[in-house]
Amino acid sequence: MKKLDLRDAENLVLGCSIYGCGGGGNPRYGLKLLREGIKQGLEFRLASLSDLNPHYSLVSAYFCGPIGNPCPGVPEREVSGELRAQAVKVYEKATSDRVAGIYPVELGGSNTPLAWRIAAELGLPLLDADAAGRAVPELAQNSLRIKGRELYPAVLVDALGDIVVLERYSSIEMYESLARYLTTKSCGSVFIVDGGVAAQAVSELLIEGTVSRCIEIGEKYREIMLSDTPEEASRKLAELLGGFYLTSGKVAAAELKVEGGFLQGYYILYTSLGRAKVYVKNENIALWIEDKPAVLPPDLIIMIGDDGYPVLDSWLEEGMKLHVIAAPAHPIWRTEGGLKLLGPQHFGFKERYIPLEALVERLSI
Repeated sequence: MKKLDLRDAENLVLGCSIYGCGGGGNPRYGLKLLREGIKQGLEFRLASLSDLNPHYSLVSAYFCGPIGNPCPGVPEREVSGELRAQAVKVYEKATSDRVAGIYPVELGGSNTPLAWRIAAELGLPLLDADAAGRAVPELAQNSLRIKGRELYPAVLVDALGDIVVLERYSSIEMYESLARYLTTKSCGSVFIVDGGVAAQAVSELLIEGTVSRCIEIGEKYREIMLSDTPEEASRKLAELLGGFYLTSGKVAAAELKVEGGFLQGYYILYTSLGRAKVYVKNENIALWIEDKPAVLPPDLIIMIGDDGYPVLDSWLEEGMKLHVIAAPAHPIWRTEGGLKLLGPQHFGFKERYIPLEALVERLSI
């Protein structure tokens, strides 16, 4: 198993922030979790499938909530490390399963490091896989569900110490509503343990190799940033991702607010290609340039600031310069089942999904 050192931690957080698409949690918090854990002597191990007993289970462990305080004017509360560890123990007791490792539910600046920190606190490895291959806004958008599996049983813990054991749910929408309700009532994110998977089923249900990929991308991009301008670095990053550098511009307006537990709305950029409009639901979801679709979900939209680092949507300010990168989603999201969960119609858009490659060709970028 690979062991994480401080340099790996920094590269992981940078890589995960790129795949976070403007969401996925605050990378500053993610790096803090890893640095503190390493300083405390915790062992951060990254396991491949061959390292695990095939008969043991793995679970996802993550925060659910908006990026930003759900209760303006009230200090945001955090779920303590003790409560996070307790949630995994409660899950084991409720399911009679032995948890052999943790996997991140998505790739994001704090959600992926958090999963690894929880694993280290429990003396468990993190699996080199996740359930999305990027950051996604909704609990429903999970590779298990594309394969016809549900996420229950689940354990939800809020910052006040309330622990909810959910044996099953009537619908994924009800599950999402319950989690988001807890975020708004507790004035903080909710910690969730769910998505139990037998190790022998990982290859079928999860996207393998994504954590090590984030470390690799983070390392390569950090080296690029040392020698190139933000625009040049952004162009090279797009190449690393197998994607495209679309344009650059300044934020003219950002109308984002927390609704139903999500950071939602639109922001406008004035770019070299014209007026660009971005729809946000925790992450950058869709992009139009001069009212023509430029990127549609599930493909990735990544904003790079003029310092070269990925920008969270909650950090957007009028006048901020951004470099716009797009990359293809993992192939699982381009299937019929994937598009049902993360395609344009899911978000209420009139457009049918057109792959990024075809849209870029239309725009002559």
